[in-house]
Amino acid sequence: MSLNECPLFAEFNQVELSAMKAITQRSRIEPGVCLFRENEPGESLVVITNGSLRITKQAPEGGDEEVAVLSSGSYIGEMALFGKGLRSATGTALEATDIALIPYVTLQGFLDTNPVTAAKFYKAVATGMARRLAQMNSSVAFLKAFLKEQN
Repeated sequence: MSLNECPLFAEFNQVELSAMKAITQRSRIEPGVCLFRENEPGESLVVITNGSLRITKQAPEGGDEEVAVLSSGSYIGEMALFGKGLRSATGTALEATDIALIPYVTLQGFLDTNPVTAAKFYKAVATGMARRLAQMNSSVAFLKAFLKEQN
């Protein structure tokens, strides 16, 4: 899978995609290897080009709870880009996983000098965050209904 198949870059033209590919670092993560940990500094946007990552959060009582499995075409790291710079979850490869890393510093410099491309990028990020928020709202509603039934 290439970057242009990722929803984050769906509106990019060929020139914009080429520029994005030029600032991307490719890597392979072996099964079971942790790519990033919750509360550690985030330095790169991660695009999964092949494979899958298990995303977990630390549970209050200890241990990890799975919150998602992301596969080819998915991306993660936008919260650290806009937030405090800390990862909000842990990502571990479920299988041999190819990723494209886009360092935040390089990405921000590129977007600052390319406002049209930046608008496309930020629109795609906002759309993706809205989709994830809608999924989370559904999960919370389901969980609340379930807990009511249990009481």
